[in-house]
Order: sequence, then structure tokens, then C-alpha cells
Amino acid sequence: MWDKKFFKNIDYYLLISVLLLVLMGLVMIYSTTRNNYALTGGDPFALVKKQLVAVAIGVLGMLMIMFSDYRLPDLVHQILYGVNLLLLVLVISPMGLEVKGAKSWLTLGGSFSLQPSEIAKLLVILTLAKHLADKEEIDSFWDLWSPFVHIFFPLVLILLQPDLGTTLVFLFFFFVMLYIAGYNRRFLLGLVLLGILVLVAIFVGHHFFGTP
Repeated sequence: MWDKKFFKNIDYYLLISVLLLVLMGLVMIYSTTRNNYALTGGDPFALVKKQLVAVAIGVLGMLMIMFSDYRLPDLVHQILYGVNLLLLVLVISPMGLEVKGAKSWLTLGGSFSLQPSEIAKLLVILTLAKHLADKEEIDSFWDLWSPFVHIFFPLVLILLQPDLGTTLVFLFFFFVMLYIAGYNRRFLLGLVLLGILVLVAIFVGHHFFGTP
């Protein structure tokens, strides 16, 4: 586990970049909230401490992934997919916390809250990658239906929050993963163009006709 090969395979540029971003984020949180009594309750480090808890959870998750075999059994992928859907259902239920017209957060007690759509990004990538790896071929339009169904349900649940930004992120990495998996490039290009046309139509309809 701790042999030289393990440390040699670590992407130190990526690791240092992440650490610098975390440090910059903590500094920015402190500098923008230290004098805001309504947010900090008199403790200038209140939100910094909260963010450090999130950082600790992230580091723990990173270490767990580093020291585990990513080739998980089928049952584990199915459980992860189910947990993902459960969290997304809970967030649009009465348990969800509405902020600025969108129910994107779950309150876990006290001041700690969780955004399931962020967890969904990782879980959908893991489970969709397994799904695509198990498919023998992805060449025709009909080979696309099962990957589409796989991402459809979490996508709809996120759209119901509503969170259009995260929905677009999901669609982006869906097409990227199809490309990496070797899906027919002509079909993929056609789907991308169709998706762009649909987004333009939605924007025009909302802007000029007031459609939701």
C-alpha cells in the first residue's frame, strides 16, 4: 500500500493545485465574512471552521478512494445508484431546504447541510462508467438507450429542484463519457447538435413567451 510505486503514481501537480484552491477558498471565506455578525455570530472563523469540516470529509473520501480498488462489484454499483436516487428524492421532498427558489440542500442537523446534486456527479460518473464498460459495443442509435435511461432518472430529479446548471453539467460529462467509450462519432455529433437546438429553443421560449 505504501510502496514506492504508490507514491510515484500520485499526480502531485493536481494534488498541489487542489490544496492551493482549498487554501485560497478558506482565505476568501474569512476575508468576506469576518465582519458579518449575522453570518458568523461574532466568531470570525465560524464559516471557516464549517468549510474545514467539509475539507476534512473530502480528504477522507479522497484517501478512501486512493486505497481502494475502483473495480467494484456489480452489486456495489447498484447500491451506489440507489443511494444516489434516494438522496435526490429526499432533497425535493419536505426534507429539502429551499434556497432562492430551488430545493437543492438537505439539512443534517444544526448548521450542517448537504447538496446531493454534488454527490450525484461523482456517483453517476462511477456507475455510468461501469455501465459503459460492461456494454459489448456502442455503435448504433439503439445502443444508446440503456446509458440514457441510466442517467435519465437522476437528471430529471435534479431538474425538478430546479437546478438547470447542474443538469447541463450532467449532460456535458454524459456526452464526454460516450465519446471516451467509443460511441459512433457521427451519431454523437448529431446528438450534441440536437441538444444545442433544444437548449436554444428553451431559452427563446422562456425569454420571449415566458414559458417555464
